[in-house]
Amino acid sequence: MTWNEKSTHDRLTHIGRFVAQTSNLLDAKAVLQRLYRNFRVSQQAGCAFIVGRTGAGKSTVANDFLEDIREEYRGTLKNGDDLKIADNQDYSHTMSVTFEKPGHGLVRPVLKVEVQASTRRDLFRDVLLAIGIRVGSRTTFGQMMAIARHQINEQDIRLIIFDDCHHIAEGDMTKALHAANVIKCLIKQARVQVACMGVLHAGDLPLVNDELESLKDENHPMRPFDLDLGGESEYMDFLAALSDWMPFDRKLAFDDDAVAMGLFKASDGYVGTLTKFVTKAAEVTIDSGADMMTMEHLATAYARKTNAPTWENPFENQTLDIQGFRAAKAERRRTQLNEAARGQNERAARKRNTLSKKLA
Repeated sequence: MTWNEKSTHDRLTHIGRFVAQTSNLLDAKAVLQRLYRNFRVSQQAGCAFIVGRTGAGKSTVANDFLEDIREEYRGTLKNGDDLKIADNQDYSHTMSVTFEKPGHGLVRPVLKVEVQASTRRDLFRDVLLAIGIRVGSRTTFGQMMAIARHQINEQDIRLIIFDDCHHIAEGDMTKALHAANVIKCLIKQARVQVACMGVLHAGDLPLVNDELESLKDENHPMRPFDLDLGGESEYMDFLAALSDWMPFDRKLAFDDDAVAMGLFKASDGYVGTLTKFVTKAAEVTIDSGADMMTMEHLATAYARKTNAPTWENPFENQTLDIQGFRAAKAERRRTQLNEAARGQNERAARKRNTLSKKLA
């Protein structure tokens, strides 16, 4: 069966399964592997920070690590026949490594917690919910800590990954300090390894808590590809692999210099942003009925994503160098922000006028 005969859903899902083992991904994953390996090798657990802007590939790192540990953990058990992988509908494979062990219950060597809020209670509640425990509004911090210690030991939780932990650092200093205390207590009292992942200012979290700073083992920034269009560069190797993976019977060579430069501009060289953009371009191509992606499809995807004028579109205007493109993009962003602020002020003014008329 040719790609043209498959459904749009199957073709786009195929792109979503693409994982390139870049040096950036491998270095970040190695941070998680060291944390996991060092579980209870000493009296005190540790933590590490993996930070990078949106689209840097942090989620890919975490999900790929979870898959590695799922296979590794299953292979280390003496009686693998007694082990059952938990249903993905109940325990998402992107949120935990969860097994069911007869006569024991759930075993969860790695847990990922999506950080939604910056308060101590809400963060601890998120942790307990991820573990499978719902607590009432009157449950004290001490009681929650006791529950967490017991369940971490019972479920053999070795590593907790806090994803989007920049939400903690975004709160006011007092709330951030209290939320950081949750992480500190898990490390010191439950002796569980902790990884904090988020955008760059997530790395500021230890600054509000001296003890968390002392517990930190590593701080790893995720960086974009270097802009290197040489034939043996990692960026061009990545593009060649991604091009081959595309669900089309005829392939556009992403490692062609003009295409590679356009993709770098569209993504700033970040692997997650690049892959997401190419997925959008694939959708445009499939919807058009074409059997091959072209520069025109890439240009359409960029226009839909950014609403940028033609002269900024890197697949239509190739005369802008990288500095000129970034300046044009920044200027458009400033204009959009100013228009958004003006619109917000106008709506607020209309609301005040309406309220004044009602009170008159």
